[in-house]
Amino acid sequence: VTGNPASSYELALTDPNFKFPQVWRSNIAVDQQLIGGIVATAEFIYNQDVNGVAYYNANLPVYQSSFSGPDNRPRWTNNRINSKIPNAVTLTNQAIGNSWVASFSLERPFNNGLFLKAAYSYGESRNTVDPGSIAAGTWFGNPVERDPNNPRLGFSSNFMGHRVFATASYSKDFFKFGNTSFSIFWEGRTIGNGSYVFGGDLNNDGGTANDLIYIPRDINDMNFQQYTASGRTFTAAEQAAAWEAYIQQDKYLSANRGKYAERGAVIMPMVYRADFSFAQQLFTNIKGKRNSLEFR
Repeated sequence: VTGNPASSYELALTDPNFKFPQVWRSNIAVDQQLIGGIVATAEFIYNQDVNGVAYYNANLPVYQSSFSGPDNRPRWTNNRINSKIPNAVTLTNQAIGNSWVASFSLERPFNNGLFLKAAYSYGESRNTVDPGSIAAGTWFGNPVERDPNNPRLGFSSNFMGHRVFATASYSKDFFKFGNTSFSIFWEGRTIGNGSYVFGGDLNNDGGTANDLIYIPRDINDMNFQQYTASGRTFTAAEQAAAWEAYIQQDKYLSANRGKYAERGAVIMPMVYRADFSFAQQLFTNIKGKRNSLEFR
């Protein structure tokens, strides 16, 4: 250790006016008993960021050039103001994130121990960044199509999507020594979302695998070069045909041709599962106190 200044160093900064996150929440709901003893519930919740979280790299200069063609995003030839500071990611606020969820359910309890319920809900959430534990990692890992210091509103990683479930249970004292119950629960839900990004630093802003792709309108928008891998040479025409085939079979890509992919807009398929449960309770009195044991 010489005591001399380091040749390079990272900075993680906080805006002096930064405020802890706050949201405004609006909620409306109704419970209504219908004919036949059915209880219906409907609810809508809307959240709006008042003091949301945002990041920018204070050491990233204004871009110096742009791509030409359909994809005309900005490009950096010099991506740092101070070459000794790789990053100076700053924590600040924004107030454009929002989320909402709407849900509806029907349930029917019976006097004989039978209970039935079914519900459906759908929700979306949008923000400019999904905050993580490390400032630089959050900034670098945020998918963007243009300026990483001014990301657009996109779907967050907390995107809810669809959820539907149905459940039935029956409980009765068949025996004198304890309650017997049966239940089944079935559920379907969206399992998450993702983004289509380039595998590299396309715009040379210093971030890798965070540049959202441009989705070509057709083969004429594509510009491949001959490529050799594992001893096999792929012509530009072969690569264009393969990419075209992939776009056509993908629900999101085929519906958004001629646009930049949106952050988090690739919605994963629904998954479904069912669980069946049987439970038997055993009751007994020990020194005047009731004790129970349950086998499930």
